[in-house]
Amino acid sequence: MNEFAKMMRRVRLYSSAIKENYNREETEAKKREKMKGSAQYDEEMATIRENVEKNRVRLFKEARDDLQKILDEMRANVEARVTKAPSTDMVNALNLLGMLDSVSPGQLRAFGNQMASCPLALEVLQQIAHRHNMAVYVTDPDEMFHAIDVLEGNLASYLQSYNGDVDHLSAVAKNLYQYFQPNDAYVDMAKSIDSVNDAFWKNIICFGSPDMLESPDSYKTETVEVKLFFEDVDGLMKYINKQTENMEGAEREDKVMEILRNCPNDYGTAYRYYIATGGKGKSLMNRQYS
Repeated sequence: MNEFAKMMRRVRLYSSAIKENYNREETEAKKREKMKGSAQYDEEMATIRENVEKNRVRLFKEARDDLQKILDEMRANVEARVTKAPSTDMVNALNLLGMLDSVSPGQLRAFGNQMASCPLALEVLQQIAHRHNMAVYVTDPDEMFHAIDVLEGNLASYLQSYNGDVDHLSAVAKNLYQYFQPNDAYVDMAKSIDSVNDAFWKNIICFGSPDMLESPDSYKTETVEVKLFFEDVDGLMKYINKQTENMEGAEREDKVMEILRNCPNDYGTAYRYYIATGGKGKSLMNRQYS
């Protein structure tokens, strides 16, 4: 079980326990229904309410401390990834790539996938890519730390707001409750825990995946994306003409399509507009390097 799954499991255990604790007052009151209105009833119910509140505080502190340990482990994992030194093979590969006069997106993608667990190596690979009009897209370490901060903020908001009474949750906590309900609630809704966890990450974190918060040793390699970039359409056309030199007909067209597949989506539109206008139309393209 990864750290994110542990976090989701722990907060759901809190939801279950805090709901049971909240309902205890009503349960005990029903047992004493015939005593209602008596001094003994008032005295016993006051003691029960006091115990419910003490238990709520205990459950809150235990969940808070347990979740903080998980968040701390996530931060330690990301720090370990950020500071991980490239292997000898990575260094040798980067040195050789840096010496080449030209590299292809496929080459950078293949080496990038091998280096995905080492941000330092990827940073060097990004610089090499930049020199060849390409950009390597990977999850930035700062974004990983930001994801943990977002998790921490949402967990704090939920724990502080939810005392077992769903009807009086804050707007933020009410939105989170759909992901943090006790496990049996999802069984009744015919939803798998994994699907609910995936939905939480997609809708609350909105980028990357929980795997990026795992330790470097257990990290599942993400697919590195590589795209070609040019200052303008003329730069794109110059590159295409060079790559398709001595090609004709279908062979040239296939090569052009291959090049455009390795570019941001708007490059294809810019290329077709350029061709349709006989080189007079030069629509804007995404020129930003990452």
